[in-house]
Amino acid sequence: SGKQQEDLLSFGKLIIALACGSTSAQHNLPKSVDHIARAYAPDLKNVVLYLLSKPGPRKTIDEVLALMGGRVLDELNSSFVFVSLPLPASSGC
Repeated sequence: SGKQQEDLLSFGKLIIALACGSTSAQHNLPKSVDHIARAYAPDLKNVVLYLLSKPGPRKTIDEVLALMGGRVLDELNSSFVFVSLPLPASSGC
């Protein structure tokens, strides 16, 4: 749907802003994408380019997750391991 396509485009812009540390980064896409390519894993650049590309019938959040490969699952698994670790004894503070 049109709203989902708008959401995906906004998601791409959000990723650019977070990765570049500036909401104005979306106004200079070549420079922003170059920065992402140098500073982050190739998967992130591919996701951003996909999200900013022209809308299409197959452009869905499922495709975005597929582009990220196992990274999302790895991060989720890591967070669950972190959460499940026992907390140190309270110091009374």
